[in-house]
Amino acid sequence: MKSLIFSLAASALLATLAPTAAQARAQPLAPAVTAPPVSPTDTIIVRLPNKAVMTLTVRDAAQLRELPKYHLDSLVARLGGYIKQADVAAKSSKTDQVTLQFYPDKDQPGQGLPEEIRVTTRKSGADRVDVNMKRGFQMRRERDADGERTLVIRGGKKDTPTDSLRRARRGAHGGVKLHFDFGRSGFVNGSDGPGGAVPSLRTWSSSYSTVGLLYVAPLKYTNSNKLAVTFGPALSFNEFRLQSSQVWTTDAARTSAIAAPSGIRADRSWLNLVTLNLPVMLEYKNLRKDGDRGFSAGVGGFVGYRLYNSHTVRYQVNGSDNEFENNVSGPGLHLNDWQYGLQAELGYSALRFVAKYNLNELFKTGQGPQTQVLSVGLKVSGF
Repeated sequence: MKSLIFSLAASALLATLAPTAAQARAQPLAPAVTAPPVSPTDTIIVRLPNKAVMTLTVRDAAQLRELPKYHLDSLVARLGGYIKQADVAAKSSKTDQVTLQFYPDKDQPGQGLPEEIRVTTRKSGADRVDVNMKRGFQMRRERDADGERTLVIRGGKKDTPTDSLRRARRGAHGGVKLHFDFGRSGFVNGSDGPGGAVPSLRTWSSSYSTVGLLYVAPLKYTNSNKLAVTFGPALSFNEFRLQSSQVWTTDAARTSAIAAPSGIRADRSWLNLVTLNLPVMLEYKNLRKDGDRGFSAGVGGFVGYRLYNSHTVRYQVNGSDNEFENNVSGPGLHLNDWQYGLQAELGYSALRFVAKYNLNELFKTGQGPQTQVLSVGLKVSGF
């Protein structure tokens, strides 16, 4: 990493301070309060023959690898012209501090120059000029009591304490996030009973999907970890599709799956269930050094109320090419009104694997197959 630092410093040493034309706009600013600098991890100081000193400071190797894309050698060459314009503006200004904005990339597009550079100079006091690149690195030119000029280059805005504090304040107040998940559903822990035998489902056709809102209630937030309770309404859709040889049927006593009647060729038969759920989760999220989301996990439970249910059969009568459909809906399908269970999540960033297990049976006792529901799938969450 040191070899890369020295090569970057050398390229800056070869640059000459030459004025260049640029668009600029001057505006007086009130004295600013600046956050204390972030502790560096790598620093190199270069003292030039004319007593100028260049200090290069980066937080880590990732920032060091980003330096070439800011074309610091070209920027240093332009810096003399920018500072000269700022000094002239400061002398004629009625305020002690003046900031000029330059747009190198707009002046010379396609050369990878910074989008915006702000140069702040002062009329009186210390001989100091601040240079800030938009979403880039910061420079500062100073002259000490011995007359030595120093050019300090420091890692960019993303890693400043001000931004970290701003992110922490936003997170501390929680918020509402959108989430959705989808996957496969199946019957588990089934046993034959008064409600009939547990049917076989088409594995890849029996599906579920959920969309909902998630309120995040922070418990403990740090720069590298987040722990929160999340909850909110979610609308869930389940479809239990039988093997082609079976059909769903309902009478006054029960709902069951039976073999298709003689002379009928059943193409598809499925049971639909729509529920309004309230999941409550304890969720943990690890943050990477750059502030983006990393590993995440969560455990909790849910409770839901049945809003709608139906079962449908699509079939053909032997000897006919016509397709018929029979649909039955309403409260007479003998499903439990309430569903409740456990769920867990594990993933990276916004994408997670999710598993949901219903603790109670899908049908009322003795009025349908004695079975519970297990759903597994993928979830995309804003937390």
